[in-house]
Amino acid sequence: MFMNTFAFSRFRIRLVLALGILLPGSGFLAAQTRFGAELPFRQEISFGVGTLPFVSSFGEFPLLDNQNVGGMGDLYDVYRTRYTDVSFLPVLSLNYRYALAERISIGVNLSATRAWGKGYNVVSGTDAAKKEITAFYLMPQFRYDYLVSRNWHLFGHVDLGAGYWTGQEDAEKISKVLFAGELVPIGATFGRRFFGGAELVVGTVTYGFRGSIGYRF
Repeated sequence: MFMNTFAFSRFRIRLVLALGILLPGSGFLAAQTRFGAELPFRQEISFGVGTLPFVSSFGEFPLLDNQNVGGMGDLYDVYRTRYTDVSFLPVLSLNYRYALAERISIGVNLSATRAWGKGYNVVSGTDAAKKEITAFYLMPQFRYDYLVSRNWHLFGHVDLGAGYWTGQEDAEKISKVLFAGELVPIGATFGRRFFGGAELVVGTVTYGFRGSIGYRF
């Protein structure tokens, strides 16, 4: 009787230990299966056009009628070169994205734009040299999809990286590397394999809206 009870106790201990190992393990495997589940399309490439380049509107090309550039009121702000007839190209971007799970993906964003303007010297009241900047950006991207259906994706993403500006103002060359970042709080695409989309963008690359077309595979 004692041996049977002892054997049964050992069996219960082994069963509890086995369940303690198997159950968390099975939960982990299930989670891994869900995370790594086969998706209809894992990769995506898209081409986008942004409405307003940050470089054209935030300090690099202060307009003639803007007397508050810099906001400090010092002599540099007052007498710095102003610009008329500021022009720019839309921000062109190429985006690659890889889906880690149904709602989570990572990628990279390559962007480029160009801005230029005719300078005006407020001290002498005469024209000044033309200034032009060509900007290139490389930004890794993290994206989360709020909604995923057969044809619709509703999402947001954060892009953080670096940019390179090159150009010229008068005889002075412009060449600098700087931080680049974009936040897309809301964006949407429609289409299963071929798709079109639109995004609201805030950042130091694009400021405004971006439209895109792309392909999933």
